Parts: sequence; C-alpha cells; structure tokens
Amino acid sequence: MSNKSAPGKDRMGAEVVKLLWNWDPRRITALTRGAIRTGYHPHAWRTARGIVIPKPGKPDYSKARAYRVIALLNSLGKVVEKVAAIIADSLDQMAAAREDHAHKEQTVESRMAI
Repeated sequence: MSNKSAPGKDRMGAEVVKLLWNWDPRRITALTRGAIRTGYHPHAWRTARGIVIPKPGKPDYSKARAYRVIALLNSLGKVVEKVAAIIADSLDQMAAAREDHAHKEQTVESRMAI
C-alpha cells in the first residue's frame, strides 16, 4: 500500500495501517482472512468518500466537465481488495497452467493415436 494513498471516510491513511501491521500483524491477517473466507466485506469498508477535483488545463471551470470525482476508500477495505485481487490472479494463473498442461497431454495422445 502506497504511503500516498489518501484516506477514506475512516480518515485512516496507509501510514496508520502500516503502524497497525507493525503493532499486531496477526490481527490484520485475521481480519483479511476472515473477510475473504466468509466472502463478507464490511459495509464500512465499502463506503467511499467522493472528492471533486479540477482537471488541469481546462479553459472554463464553470462547467462540470472541468472536474473529476475520485472515490476515497477505507484503508482496511483496500487491504482486503488487494489480497483478494492477488488470490484471484494466482487462481487464474493456476487454471491457465492446468489448461495448457491438459492441452499438451491431449496433443501427445493424439499424436500417439496416429
């Protein structure tokens, strides 16, 4: 998690999560595992704070198009989402490797049948 990551509605930035990790990594791990194992992502972690910021170099800031909205998510929710993304990516890679292996076996078997 980047230290530049802006805090969400909980106002707890990345530095606080890192301090919590240094203080009690088992608790953060248990929270993350619990959320992933049960498939439950607490509502408070899904609540975003929307911030409107001006787009640079726009000629007329009286128009809505001159601004963008960014969503600031709660830091612990970001941790769970990051871990879930890593797990999903690993599962995709394992499935692709299995499919590739099965395809190679099928090719060898078809050659042997000739």
